[in-house]
Amino acid sequence: MDLELSPKNLGWVAGILEGEGYFGITTRGARQKRAGSKIRNTIVVQVTMTDFDIMERLSAMCKSPLSGPYMAKASTK
Repeated sequence: MDLELSPKNLGWVAGILEGEGYFGITTRGARQKRAGSKIRNTIVVQVTMTDFDIMERLSAMCKSPLSGPYMAKASTK
């Protein structure tokens, strides 16, 4: 499997992000009322989907961790 970010693969990643992605900003520290506390903004790019093989490929291509509540389990059959 080709996991380098070639122009073709970059187009594939862009399609996944456009169709299944979320882009946002999280704010940390806004609820703290201590003097001198800093509010930090963090950019978030998130993809949620049930196709584990697609998520594995996306994770490998973007060199980003894969996490979620529904990680693959070994078959017990």
